[in-house]
Amino acid sequence: YVSRDGYVDRYNSSMLKFDFKPVFEQKIGLIYYINSPTKQVFQSDKFKKDVSIPTFIEPVHIISINYEGKILSNLNFHSEGAASFKKSEKAKDVNKDNTAIVSTLDYLIPRIATSFMLEWEHIGKTFENNSLPYIRNSTERYSLAGKKTLFKSFLNVGVQYNFIRQSTFTTTG
Repeated sequence: YVSRDGYVDRYNSSMLKFDFKPVFEQKIGLIYYINSPTKQVFQSDKFKKDVSIPTFIEPVHIISINYEGKILSNLNFHSEGAASFKKSEKAKDVNKDNTAIVSTLDYLIPRIATSFMLEWEHIGKTFENNSLPYIRNSTERYSLAGKKTLFKSFLNVGVQYNFIRQSTFTTTG
């Protein structure tokens, strides 16, 4: 990512991913991710001036579980749940504040070349992922979409509705 002053941000990032062999068209995976700024970032005067939160120095550990599978022949379900932790945090419990969840249902009607998608996303107020280009804490998102293929796959027409709510220290919008 490019920082606000135009230079490339330097981070140490590592990811370890395990995907289990699919069983009855059901797939499960685990991801462990760690992200922290490099020593050069910590030593820069710009970093010391802009960052006043000492906990930023600690690496963020994210543990994620992925699931993807078929519920019925044309109904697919995908979900990913993640929790973020720092060593300084006293409570290491997984709760709604330090988790992020996204779940999607896809339904395809092959006879009429139409699909529907329903999605829900929750990001807790203390969930931390420094690899994202913007902060998405305290966010709830609901999405409903439909897509139709017309003229023997010549034209795809789709409609999507999103409802997004984000809470900050003082307001909800």
